[in-house]
Amino acid sequence: MIRFVILIPLAWAAGICAYLTSLYIIWGQTVGGDLGAVLFWSLLAFLLALPIVYTPVMFGLRRWLRGYRPMIVFPLTAALVGVFPTAFIILVWGGDFSGFFSPEAGLFYILFGTVGVVLGVGFAYFDK
Repeated sequence: MIRFVILIPLAWAAGICAYLTSLYIIWGQTVGGDLGAVLFWSLLAFLLALPIVYTPVMFGLRRWLRGYRPMIVFPLTAALVGVFPTAFIILVWGGDFSGFFSPEAGLFYILFGTVGVVLGVGFAYFDK
C-alpha cells in the first residue's frame, strides 16, 4: 500500500515534467506565469480521475486478464485513460468539441499519458 502512496505523486510529477518538456521541445515556449494554473488543474483532474477512472480500470483489467500478463497492457491502457482528466479540464474551462484537438489539450494528453504509463507500470509491478 505504501508503494501506491509514493507512486501517485511520482506519476503526477512525471506528467508535469513531460508537459513542460513537450511545451519547450514542440512549441519552443516555457510555461511562464501559467505554471500555477497547470499545476492546480492537472492535480485536481488527476485526483478526481484516480479513484473514478484509473483505479477501477486497472483492477478491472487485472481481473479480466487474470493477472499481469502481458504487463505492457497496463501502462498502455492507463495512458489511454488520460483522455478523461484532459476532458475534465477542457469542459470545466468551457471548451467545446474542437477543444479536444487544441495544442493545449495535446499538452495535457502528454501529461496524463505519462501519468498513465507510470501508474500502469507501477500498478502491475508493485501489486504482484
